Amino acid sequence: MIQIITSPIIFFVSLSLFAVGGVGSLLIRKNDELANLWSSFFAVAGSVLGLIFSAGAILSGQNLF
Repeated sequence: MIQIITSPIIFFVSLSLFAVGGVGSLLIRKNDELANLWSSFFAVAGSVLGLIFSAGAILSGQNLF
């Protein structure tokens, strides 16, 4: 299970969530409230996934890259 959490794919998915949030909020910029909600949701999701990835990497003690 820890290998799935610490795989490089999870790291890139975490970064991709930030990108989706940024690009999506630019695309729906006419509605400020929705754009703010969109970017905040993906920022929180990317942060949580990044924290899970980091904790798994620290606890496993293995080389990732």
